[in-house]
Parts: sequence; C-alpha cells; structure tokens
Amino acid sequence: LPFSDGFNPSLVTHVPRHVMALFGKEAAQGMFLVFMRLGDSLCAYRDSDETKEKYNISSHDIPYGVPNVAMILDSNFERVDQSAVQVELDADFGVGEADGGITDVTKMQRLSYEGKHKFAHEARNLEDMKAFMHHGEVWISYYGPDYGYNGNLVLNKVHFDLSPRDRSRFYVYIKASEAQVICCGRNVAFFSDVDGKLKGVSW
Repeated sequence: LPFSDGFNPSLVTHVPRHVMALFGKEAAQGMFLVFMRLGDSLCAYRDSDETKEKYNISSHDIPYGVPNVAMILDSNFERVDQSAVQVELDADFGVGEADGGITDVTKMQRLSYEGKHKFAHEARNLEDMKAFMHHGEVWISYYGPDYGYNGNLVLNKVHFDLSPRDRSRFYVYIKASEAQVICCGRNVAFFSDVDGKLKGVSW
C-alpha cells in the first residue's frame, strides 16, 4: 500500500468564534473541529470502478496539492465547511538542511500590497497534525520536511478568520513566527493540566 503515516484525523469540540458567527452560536455548540492530512493512501490503489463508486474512493492516483485540512463537522459528523491550513510567512519557516530539515528554509515573505494580511500565506507539508487545547486556544502539533524527520515536533497556535475569497466560509492558518520546535518524538499527545501547564503523553 502507499505510504500512509501521519494521516489520522484529530478532533476537538472547541468551535472558534468565526464559525459561531457563520452558523450561529446554537448550531455551533454541536459542531466539531477536525484536522487531518489527506495523502496518497486515500487515493485510488488498484481499485475497480465499481469499488470506487461504492465506497466513494477518489479517482486520483496522487493527492492534489498539499492537502492539510481543517474541517467543521455537525453533530452527525457530516462536513459543514473546510479550509486548507496555511502558513503565514511572518518569519522564516523550517530549520534547513544543516539542522536536519530536508528542504530549504522558507523565508519570510511580506506582501507588497495592503490587505487583510501583511505576509504571504503558503501551503506547507504539515504531517500528523494533532489538535489540542491550551490556555483556551486551539493548537496543533506536527512534523514534516521543513523541520526534518529526526524526531522534531513543531507546535503552533491556530488562527481562524473568514475566507478572504468567500466571507461565508472560514479560513485557518498558523504563523511561522509562533512555531515552537521540541525534541524528540513522534507519537505524542499534548494537553493542559489543571494548572494550565502543557504536558505530553508519548506511546
């Protein structure tokens, strides 16, 4: 089968205020926020046309773009809305090859026009995104080629907004300047204890 590590969905019950504004506070109370990466293990792999149709399997052999996705699900776990998870390049992103990364450091990119965001937003490979709550905010942990595969885990607070292209949809991004790299591990779940301290459980 195709390589499929890091594609497990991660779910939290916290719904950001932008989603409440779109769908109403009452409806949003029963919604879920899910983060996942869609890779080639979810694409077609020696499946017959009948099987693809029966199980709604994609006809693509490779995934489209860099599919890091945040989704809003209703109380029946049906998709309500979704957004790609972008990286705001308000600082350099990645550690570079000299420090274990396998791609060049993506440099800070300030936009040349005045708009909602001062810095460019770009899709990067955020593998094995796991969502958790810390100090009332949604965070994700992830790894990927920008930070290498030598055990580095990266933590980022998640920012929510309305889509600049369609104000009736939500939009998700993280900031390069807020990336926090910790070493070392792969299967780690983070949570805040009763005193607000961030802790992790590894398996």
